[in-house]
Parts: sequence; C-alpha cells; structure tokens
Amino acid sequence: MLSGIRGMINLREDVDILNTNFMVNKKLVEELALEYKEEITKLKEIKQYQTEFLADFKNNVLTLHQVKQAMERELEGLRTIKFDVQREMLKRFEKEINDLFNSFKKELTLDKEAYARVKQQIEAAAQNLFILHGEVAKLMDVSRRIKKEDFELVQHQEMLLKADHHKVELMKKIDELETICARLKRGGQH
Repeated sequence: MLSGIRGMINLREDVDILNTNFMVNKKLVEELALEYKEEITKLKEIKQYQTEFLADFKNNVLTLHQVKQAMERELEGLRTIKFDVQREMLKRFEKEINDLFNSFKKELTLDKEAYARVKQQIEAAAQNLFILHGEVAKLMDVSRRIKKEDFELVQHQEMLLKADHHKVELMKKIDELETICARLKRGGQH
C-alpha cells in the first residue's frame, strides 16, 4: 500500500510538473500567438503599401509613356518644320535668282541709264545673296548641333551643294552680263 501511495505521490508530483510545464508552454504559445498576430498585421500593412506603391508605379509608367509619345510627336513636328523651312528657303532663293536673272536679261537692251539701274540691282542681289548665305550658314550651324541619330542630313547637304553650285553659276552669268553691259556701253560710245 505504501508503494501505491508513494506511486500516487510520484504521480502527483509528475502531474504537477506537467501542469507547470503546460502553463509555461501555454504562456509561450500565447506570446507566440500575439507576436504572430503582430507580424500578420505588419505583413498586411506591408502588402497594402506594396499595392499602393505598385499602383503609383503603374500610373507613373503610364504617365512617362504618354510624355514620351507627346515628345515624339513634338520632335516629329520639329523635323517637319525644319524640312519645310529649308524647302521654303530654297524656293525663295531660286525664285529670287530667276526673277533677278530675267530682269537683268530684259534690261540689257536698254541704254546707259538702264545699265546704271541694272548695276544697282546686281549689287542688291549680291547683298541678298550675302544675307542668304549668312542664313544658310546659321541653318548649317543649327544642323550641326542636332544629333546625327535624330536627323538624316544627306538630302539637305545635297540641296545646299546644288544651291551653292547654282549660285556660282548665277554669279558667273552676272559677271558675263556685266561684261556684256560694259561692251554695250563701250559700243554705244563709239
């Protein structure tokens, strides 16, 4: 019987130890559960922040894409304007040269006073050519500043070379006309 009581006492001690261990473990589990809840709350906040960040990021990407498209449209507009300005300048130049040439040809048949008027017009044409040359130089300067990847200037260069060649030919013709005028003037004095 004593061994039964002793077994019961040992059993009681073992149960008390188990109860103590159970209480300690229960407290640890409760603390872990609380920490787990806090971590879940933090994770939810992080997830919410990430969702907001991702939405903002998508909006920013969309905005950047729209800005890029707008800039591309503006750049294309600038290219078109540049081409139109070049073409218009060349047309004006050719028209002025043609008009002046036709005017000079008609006036060669006139007398000495007509010769003086022709000479003044030649000087005005030379001044206009000088001014136009300055404008072309400015345009070429602007063209050099633009990145080669953005614009192909081969056609523009060819047009300028043709215009320059045309200018040289016209200057030769003007010299010839002045020579003819001088001959006419000399011929009229004899």
